[in-house]
Amino acid sequence: MSWLKDTLHGKRAVDAIPQRPVFPTWSLGEYLWHRIRLWIEVAPRSQEILDISRRLTTHLALLTGVLFVLLLVRLGVIFPPTKSAAMMVDVPVASTAETDSVVPTAPAHAISQPTPVVVLPAAVGTLAPAPVLSRRPIPHTETVERPRRTIVYYEVQPGDTVWKIAKKFGLKPKTVEWANSLELNPDLLRVGQKLVIPPVDGVIHIVEPGDTLERLARKYKVKPEDIVAYEPNGLKSVDDTLAVGKTLIIPGGIKPVVRPTVRMYSGPVQKQKKPVVHGTGNFVWPATGRLTSLFGQIVCSPMYGCRPHMGIDIAAPIGTPVVASDAGYVVFAGWDKTGYGKIIVLDHGNGFTTVYAHLHSILVRKGQTVARGQRIGSVGKTGNTTGPHLHFEIRQRGHQRNPLGFLPSP
Repeated sequence: MSWLKDTLHGKRAVDAIPQRPVFPTWSLGEYLWHRIRLWIEVAPRSQEILDISRRLTTHLALLTGVLFVLLLVRLGVIFPPTKSAAMMVDVPVASTAETDSVVPTAPAHAISQPTPVVVLPAAVGTLAPAPVLSRRPIPHTETVERPRRTIVYYEVQPGDTVWKIAKKFGLKPKTVEWANSLELNPDLLRVGQKLVIPPVDGVIHIVEPGDTLERLARKYKVKPEDIVAYEPNGLKSVDDTLAVGKTLIIPGGIKPVVRPTVRMYSGPVQKQKKPVVHGTGNFVWPATGRLTSLFGQIVCSPMYGCRPHMGIDIAAPIGTPVVASDAGYVVFAGWDKTGYGKIIVLDHGNGFTTVYAHLHSILVRKGQTVARGQRIGSVGKTGNTTGPHLHFEIRQRGHQRNPLGFLPSP
């Protein structure tokens, strides 16, 4: 206790404490205990304790400052986030008069960008308010599909009907029927058949000699201005001259219905140099196969352009027998230079003639008489054709008729 007496008499506390030599064999626990004993027993005015206190205070101050800065960063006071929660949430709201009057129209290149939310700084001495969701309407880019302006072709799929196909293209069923001559039998569809699909409801018309806009307007029950107003027609006024063969779209037009009838020849028998043959007027199918093209359907080719189909096409393998649809005599059998290839034309003696085109072989000759159902040739792909099929036509007194109106139901 002598060191305590010396301390009370004014000696330095450090000098009064018996100094224990520090040996290298001390453990960490012994050394720490020695230091703690010094802190406890030495008087507060000890210079060593004052130095330790200063260092400890400095360290605590630095640690407190670092924690405070981290807290400010976490709260967003320092280094605020570039995108707030309000900018990330899209809140669709109805446009009001107030928002319409203050929100300028965004330029086209900025339509799809989100509307930034401006947060005003809080007043001095107050906390910044929590970010709120913007109620300003956010514009979005809207893609408007342009209406179709051209005629397209559709291949019939299993399960298709005229109604389903019309709905798929946004048209009325009658429009599809009129474009493909299906008005007499809308159910006459075959898988793989190509259908003409107009761009709008109405009628497709191929200009013929003598056609005028006034005449077409009366025929299809529309106004001439409606035909001119349809831009794809390329017309400027109702007085424009129509080029023969030009394809016109008659928007809103109604196709007149003409039902073909079979008339039996009942005139007097006249002396003729050609064999006297009278057809029965009851036609049979000239070949077996798949019906691919219909009468009146618009067909297009690089050589002949777009034109109405004047018969029906029956797809079948090369060599499939072709028979006479009715009794008659052969007025032509050979090669046709207009695209029909090998062709046979029969006159049935009652105002009707039939045409058999794109043949592979011809088994009759000009002037020969044939019976109904007699084989006259075989299916081929001669002339202007893309595959083996029979092109079949029925003409009545020189006018093209729809063969399906004369043939029995398949």
